[in-house]
Amino acid sequence: MIASGGKNCCLLALAVSFAGIHAQAQIGDLSLADAQGKIHAIGELKNHQATVFLFVNSECPVSNGFCPVYEKLHRDFAGKGIGFFAVYCQTDLSPAEIILHGKEYKILFPQLLDPKQALAKRVKICLTPEAVVVDAKGKTLYQGRINDWYAPNGKRKAAPARQDLEEALKEIVAGKAITAPRAPGFGCPLPPAP
Repeated sequence: MIASGGKNCCLLALAVSFAGIHAQAQIGDLSLADAQGKIHAIGELKNHQATVFLFVNSECPVSNGFCPVYEKLHRDFAGKGIGFFAVYCQTDLSPAEIILHGKEYKILFPQLLDPKQALAKRVKICLTPEAVVVDAKGKTLYQGRINDWYAPNGKRKAAPARQDLEEALKEIVAGKAITAPRAPGFGCPLPPAP
């Protein structure tokens, strides 16, 4: 099922990406393993000016369609103090399947396993794809869509008019306040948490 952003987060299979709009989330002291088995602690955030968590789903055509955009953003910003993680919240996906997905879709940055959706719950993610950008202390700076390629009704445009995540990252790198810290997304709802 594919759903659009709105204000009734995770109700009756309608997924939205505005759940975190009321208060800025703080990630806290969470640690997650990547598909290679390496543990990534939130303390790693201090190594970057900001860190992007891209919530993806290997079975979501919308999320998979954005993979070239994820890689372009990684290529453009990783050398500018921005860290990147792909976060898989699927409850039944093995590390081997995540590695295969990463190879197939050219996700060249760490792929975190979040099958219990601990990180997703903390930042109030309900759909994929969705991006959460946090500062070195774990405070949310941006949350929402990658760009406006999909309209809220699910219709895909020929080309996006606004690159929301890219604009936020440019502002962060330039030391500016983020003009639009929230943007509603469209995609596939997270699977039910265990």
